[in-house]
Amino acid sequence: MPKLVSVLGQFSRGLSGDGAAPQRTGYDATVHRWRAQEAWQLVRIYYAVMLVVMFWQLDNIWENANLAQAVDLRWPVLWMQWLGIKTSATIVLLGMFASGLLGAVFYRHRWARIAVAVFFVQHVALNGSFGYVNNSFHIWMWMSVGFACLPTATAPQLHQNRALRQQSLTVFAWVTGLILLFYTLSGIAKLVGAIPIDPSKMSSLAPDALAHLVLNRLLAADEVSVFGDLLAAAPLAGWPIYLLVIYIEVFAFVALFRPALLWLFGSILVVFHIGIWFFMEIQFPLQPLQALLLLVWSPFRPRNLDWRQILWSLPVLGSALRPVSQATTGRLVYWWQQEWRVFVVIAVLTALDVLPELVKRALA
Repeated sequence: MPKLVSVLGQFSRGLSGDGAAPQRTGYDATVHRWRAQEAWQLVRIYYAVMLVVMFWQLDNIWENANLAQAVDLRWPVLWMQWLGIKTSATIVLLGMFASGLLGAVFYRHRWARIAVAVFFVQHVALNGSFGYVNNSFHIWMWMSVGFACLPTATAPQLHQNRALRQQSLTVFAWVTGLILLFYTLSGIAKLVGAIPIDPSKMSSLAPDALAHLVLNRLLAADEVSVFGDLLAAAPLAGWPIYLLVIYIEVFAFVALFRPALLWLFGSILVVFHIGIWFFMEIQFPLQPLQALLLLVWSPFRPRNLDWRQILWSLPVLGSALRPVSQATTGRLVYWWQQEWRVFVVIAVLTALDVLPELVKRALA
């Protein structure tokens, strides 16, 4: 087991690439305190916004509770079938209000964060029990579950106790990694969509794939978007945008190991989520804030960052662009040495994504 842990540690460090991560200069208490305080400031913002989100959703829960005939309860809220939907919805409403307020005031205490996570999971499960699944809150929900694992830590304790700071940063890193993994799985799904398994479906890498996706959505919903007509007139204009989105999503998880990318990838994801409304009339109000909290404002971002560090950290592309005083063959060897772990991670995640569908088809 120790040998396996050592191998996995070397593998994960290798994902950082040459020059992608800051140089190790030993423990710096000042920087450590700064990162921990930054993480807790972001957690405080999260729970302040969570209170607003919970209050915003109260009316939605109560309206849905009056549609009891359409209920198909998800497993986290199966208990509601014994109490009745309206009674259960009332419990969730009161719990959301109370836990949201307690989480905003006592966000440094684990018991308050656990209460927020419990009731927000109930809300998301109930919200998905009325014939449709609204995935707008899924990442926000998993953030609440992850932040519930943070230790109880007051500001003086955090300043004095190195172990508390390390625990806080470790949990924040795990939450960031989980969210980045979701984006990577989304990108891999788009890549799998490029495989011509079904001739009747357009490849996700086709030059007019984005135009096809957007216009189908607008026609089905009978809506008109800001840039819909522009994309219909020039469908190829959407190709570089879609390729960029796929690239960022596929390699999002790698950014966890290459902190220089956090700001860039986060900024692009903010624009991406806002841009969805301009193209498709679909709103994702929380997703830009998620990207800001975990990526753009990340406590792990390098304090001094220049464009070359970002450029050379780019997965697959960065190593090819980095100056290397070797011949062409040497450059290829260098590129492979830096990037093979990235390909392994993407290949494993792709296999995990495709395998269930292949098994389902084999058993059909």
